[in-house]
Amino acid sequence: MLKFFKKYSKWVSVFILGVALIAVYKTFNSFEFLGNLLYTVVKAVSPFILAFVVAYLLNIPITKLRGLIEKRVKVEFIRKHSLAFSIAAVYVLALVAVAFLLGAILPALFRNLIDMATNLPQYAEDAVDYINGLPVMGTFGIKINSADINEFFKGILRSINNNAYAAGIFSITSGLMSFASEAVKIFIGLIASVYMLVDKERILRGLRRIITAFSKSDKTEQVMERFSYINMIFTQYIYSRLICCMIMAVVCSIILSIMGEKYALLLGIFIGVMDIIPYFGSIISWIVGAIIMAISGGLMHSVWCSILMLIMQQIDGNVIAPRVMGSRLEIRPLTIIIAVSVGGTLFGFVGMIISVPVVAVLKLVFTDYLQLRETAVQAEAEASEAEED
Repeated sequence: MLKFFKKYSKWVSVFILGVALIAVYKTFNSFEFLGNLLYTVVKAVSPFILAFVVAYLLNIPITKLRGLIEKRVKVEFIRKHSLAFSIAAVYVLALVAVAFLLGAILPALFRNLIDMATNLPQYAEDAVDYINGLPVMGTFGIKINSADINEFFKGILRSINNNAYAAGIFSITSGLMSFASEAVKIFIGLIASVYMLVDKERILRGLRRIITAFSKSDKTEQVMERFSYINMIFTQYIYSRLICCMIMAVVCSIILSIMGEKYALLLGIFIGVMDIIPYFGSIISWIVGAIIMAISGGLMHSVWCSILMLIMQQIDGNVIAPRVMGSRLEIRPLTIIIAVSVGGTLFGFVGMIISVPVVAVLKLVFTDYLQLRETAVQAEAEASEAEED
């Protein structure tokens, strides 16, 4: 048998290469199938993905509250069940915050959106009249027909209303069924997140056992330290961005309300949400906000409000964010821009948010690898010098 393989080794290699090429072709040819399969799997485990995200975000306040209870509270029963009390308190506060958001902020935000959609034809007509009044338009004899623009937007609104009416009961029924399905998934995710937090220490012990089983015993602590550092990078970055986002949303909404902006709440929330995205978010929100304010309140109103927004964004980027984040991630601006661009292209809005901490982790891994290689090369050089001596 050995002689046979030696004799026909060339043809065996060609055969293996052909099989590999066919496998690669079939894989690329089945991208749609693989994509659908991946989508089905992700959809099936989506409640548990939600559970992990919720547990991960609430882990820090729960851990801090637990430590505070164990230090300050004198009642033995509460101290003994500090984790349970911490989880219950944080979840209650989170649910109250969500209820406040749904009951107070969302209706006002919805009214802003409805008002903007209703007045959109008039805003478009006013903008066209302003453009037609510019001297440069008269110089070149250019004039935009405002009636056509107005009719275009009115047609869009009529189409939306007609489609909404035509959908009728079927649309409402399917919407209610979809809402019920998503509500069940959210409920399952919340329950699973509680169990994840309760079993956090057990999960960490299991992770430690897996690392020990596949690595040397003296490397386990180093690997766990690296995991802890990576976790610190993600939590520090995500929490700092969320805090800055909420500060910007609240402050910008208040400032724009004082300035008499009609859509202060809508623009404030938009600026806050876009603040999560490094560099690009503030630029996009500033440009979009300036356009909306110019349409709704006039050019000078937009200029003054835009100046205030620009000042706020500079304060956020240079004062608030560094203080909230503490030690900055040592990543150059160009690297952040590339990371956000690639992350947004591959994974959309979520990719833009997590691209910076992912790059920070990759930088950490690459730095560790370089240090290991430098140590190995130095050891080889010293060994060769010792042999020569």
